[in-house]
Amino acid sequence: MLDQVPRAVPMLRDPAEQRLARSCASAVTDLMGEPGDRLLHWDLHYANVLAGQRQPWLAIDPKPLAATPVSSCCRRWTTGGRR
Repeated sequence: MLDQVPRAVPMLRDPAEQRLARSCASAVTDLMGEPGDRLLHWDLHYANVLAGQRQPWLAIDPKPLAATPVSSCCRRWTTGGRR
């Protein structure tokens, strides 16, 4: 999928969407090198992030999953952010 990014990005008309696509591809590339599983939220979307008191943001309603970090990013890409 990452090898398609350079050809796909110019097809996006909105410069903000182009920047987002490049940023996401970069994040996935960085995470691909992370060995081993981590505990992931797996249901992280705008409705599950609240303003917090101890920290600026609070993620709620997790669906815990042990997986590699890149799998969470790939899920967001393949589902278009839908749950």
